Amino acid sequence: MIADYLARNQVTKVLSESSSPAAEAFAELSRLTRDIVLTEARIDTMHLVATGVARSDAAAHQMVEQLGAARYILHPRIAQIDAAPAGDPYGPGARAFRLEADLRH
Repeated sequence: MIADYLARNQVTKVLSESSSPAAEAFAELSRLTRDIVLTEARIDTMHLVATGVARSDAAAHQMVEQLGAARYILHPRIAQIDAAPAGDPYGPGARAFRLEADLRH
């Protein structure tokens, strides 16, 4: 049982060491809180652009802080933030945003 655990742990370590910055960035995006809903995310030449809706301004800023602590994401910033369309499930305080960040090699 211990040998099996150590073997799986070694595989996980090798995969994480050789995974691309883009894969790591998408993994971080998948860990965002339920206060954030992404509608699109793409990476073009080491530059991340994501759009979505945040429950509030505070949730959007918390997202930037969380992504700023990520290993492969550099300088996350909200490039645009506006009121979400009327009728958004998050209510009248919801904010539509566009997030931009660079990726570390």
